[in-house]
Amino acid sequence: MKLLSILIVFALLQYWGSGGPIQRDSWFDSIIKKLLAKHAIGNLAVWLLPLLVVILPVGLLQLVLWQLGGIAFGFAELVITCAILLYSLGRNEYNQLVETYLRSWNNNDLQGAYIHAQEFSCLKPLCEEQIEAEDLSELHKHAFTAIVYQGFERWFVVIFWFLLLGPGGALAYRLGFLYSRHPSTDDASIAKPFQRLMHWVEWLPAQLLGLSFALAGNFGSCFSLWRKRLTSTSDSVCEMLMYYALAALGVDEKLACQGECLDAERAKSISDGSEQIVSLQELLHRCVVLWVIALSVFILFV
Repeated sequence: MKLLSILIVFALLQYWGSGGPIQRDSWFDSIIKKLLAKHAIGNLAVWLLPLLVVILPVGLLQLVLWQLGGIAFGFAELVITCAILLYSLGRNEYNQLVETYLRSWNNNDLQGAYIHAQEFSCLKPLCEEQIEAEDLSELHKHAFTAIVYQGFERWFVVIFWFLLLGPGGALAYRLGFLYSRHPSTDDASIAKPFQRLMHWVEWLPAQLLGLSFALAGNFGSCFSLWRKRLTSTSDSVCEMLMYYALAALGVDEKLACQGECLDAERAKSISDGSEQIVSLQELLHRCVVLWVIALSVFILFV
């Protein structure tokens, strides 16, 4: 059932490009805003909000799936599972976002590239530090980090929890992700505890993706780095994935052009940065294929 659901959803993604008409979050936004508008919930928001907007929907889903078990030879359960998995995948047209960023980058429009980079889901690297749009190397580093993280959160981490806990696990992650980044939960007292929880939810699948990077890329350098950072918990998931991806591609996080530089150095750095992003996309695609093959072999022979 799980492998069939993944293959069906993967085929739908080729047609729609993203979650298509199923990914609608207006109900989620409405619930959060209504709950936060009630002053009585203020002191309980840290614990009550996640319970109502994450745990409760997952519990209702599990109840529905339990009631539908075996009906119509499992067809109804398969349809709901595929719909939930498709909803749980990442938002936005990922490839289109990357192409838009690269278009500005390749045209030496760093201000435009900076703006487009902030459209990716991992905003933290671009928000924690004040980065000048004209700082070529730093802009590339943070955009690279955001791109690799969005590739991770939109597919790999969802599939990981889907395989481990079923559609409820995939839905719980997506709702938790949306909650931790919702504009209404900007209050540190509300967001920080749940963001720490999300770090641990993402940590294990991030390590698995890091190992996948080694298998699909430069094995020696990436695997060596993976072993060193396997027990490290200080880095954010964004940073950890960036280092794994760079090692798998065999490139350095810094471009040649640092601050003000000659036109020739600047042109080379822009070209190198573009090649790294394209190579990163190819690496992520290879890892998707690797995960699907590994899952197929596991189900067929274990």
